[in-house]
Amino acid sequence: MLLSNLFQNKAYVIPMHMAEDDSEIELVQTLLRSLDEPVFAENIEFISTTEDYDVFKYVYKNLSYCIKISLDENCKKIINECKVLANINPLIRPQYIKDGVVKIGDPLRYMITSYENAESLNELGRSYFLDNFDSFCYTYSLMQDSKVSTISYKDHLSDCFNMADLENTLTEDALEGIKNYTDFNLIKQIMMDMQNQLMLSYDNVFSEKKFICHGDLNMKNIISKNGLFKFINFENCYSSHCFLDLNEIIIELGIPENMELNLLERFCFNMQIEFNRDTIKLYKKSYEIVLIRKAIHLMMNYLKEVYLYSSHRVDKIVEISDKFSQSYDKYMSISHFQNNKDFILKTLTEPILNSKA
Repeated sequence: MLLSNLFQNKAYVIPMHMAEDDSEIELVQTLLRSLDEPVFAENIEFISTTEDYDVFKYVYKNLSYCIKISLDENCKKIINECKVLANINPLIRPQYIKDGVVKIGDPLRYMITSYENAESLNELGRSYFLDNFDSFCYTYSLMQDSKVSTISYKDHLSDCFNMADLENTLTEDALEGIKNYTDFNLIKQIMMDMQNQLMLSYDNVFSEKKFICHGDLNMKNIISKNGLFKFINFENCYSSHCFLDLNEIIIELGIPENMELNLLERFCFNMQIEFNRDTIKLYKKSYEIVLIRKAIHLMMNYLKEVYLYSSHRVDKIVEISDKFSQSYDKYMSISHFQNNKDFILKTLTEPILNSKA
């Protein structure tokens, strides 16, 4: 079976998130009106949800804005992004407007930015990225013209490992569901083996280099209009080597291996990095690190969606399976995936293959 053909000739009805009794829309309205300078927003609409916050779009005085709202007044993701946005080159990111905590029953953390009316790579596709790669490199180079205090890549990996700790991340019911349905100990062992391999691949150069890395250059976080790029969602920003960011999007888009060196050479030219054997060696080392980290992330997100959220968020499950299928050959090059191929395939494709059109 070719995983790249996973979605061919199959139709899916994916339920969209709806605000129950308009309560979420009313919450946004109440929050905006409670600010020091009240905002009477129009056309409030839900955009997306994460584990840490919900995202909405609203219109005020004919301008579009984005607001992120968390039930956790100490939401680390929103706090980190606020710090980064205030210092990142304004040409390549949304405009920071306001953030803070308001009490509406319970304290809520919020952040308001401009809403960027541009398409993401999700809509534009891989060919658009490749056709405009030098423009992407220029935008990325502008990110380096910023003075941002960020966490180290080791701290970033530490957060990743904490997220992959099954017993401390999932509820007792979710853990029981995994144990009843599949091989929990094998999943746990695969996760542990990949973490160990990642740390063995780690090089001090990733701590020494001080490039500003976006930290999550996926297809939704890269937007473009008329061949010009911007980035959104800077909550995972860290300091390390820029090759880590480059590998994020190359893996995300499933770029063929025979195209990677050409893209690397062009990226180095734009970033004023000497292109030589040592550069290629470092790129391959960063590739291995990013690939394993993303595999851990995919596995953990799948387990959460199926066993913590009871497969209710079908769009999230489809997105996870799509990411895996898009870069199937890359992920299956990980020895721990290859050695457990049948188990991994069943785990990541079952919700799609067993779904009814």
